Amino acid sequence: AALEKYSATQHLLGPVYANIDGDAATARTDVQATHFLVDGGGRFTLWATYHTEMRRLDGQWRITRHELKVCGMHTE
Repeated sequence: AALEKYSATQHLLGPVYANIDGDAATARTDVQATHFLVDGGGRFTLWATYHTEMRRLDGQWRITRHELKVCGMHTE
């Protein structure tokens, strides 16, 4: 339902900065997300950073935390 107000979206990611320490890892990824509103209602752009924590459990990596921190927004 959250996507119904957008006619299209585009998410650009990068660069990814990763740190692996044994069975724990962290990553930081910058994102620019552009959302086009339905019926020509304009465009909404979000700049943010994903902060992700992972653990290796039984030989497989699992995401244990994934957080989006907003840096800025703009609406046209």
